[in-house]
Amino acid sequence: MTWIDTLDYFGPTRRRRRAMRLFDRRRCDQAQLAPSLRKLLRKLQHWSTDLATQEPADVERYCARVQVVADLARQREEFEVEARLRSLDMQLQLNARVSVADVSNRVQAAILMLR
Repeated sequence: MTWIDTLDYFGPTRRRRRAMRLFDRRRCDQAQLAPSLRKLLRKLQHWSTDLATQEPADVERYCARVQVVADLARQREEFEVEARLRSLDMQLQLNARVSVADVSNRVQAAILMLR
């Protein structure tokens, strides 16, 4: 599986073929191999500092990242980690006013659950 990690998009690549398309605006292929789940969870923990502003756009961006990492955890059969991330996502969507420390602690608990 190849992975994209840019400011505009974070997650698995959506390109299917390697053929060059007519009028393709992308000059370089930014896809790379998917990082380890532990590395992505550490990134989630780091990205939780974006929630300090409590801006709705930051919360939405963080929720999208949590969902992508939860999907990857399911693919790698880390079901306990996926459950923790899904519950964190639900909490963030229901109540955007969550402390950064609480989110960081919940992601740290998911890291510790990895095999």
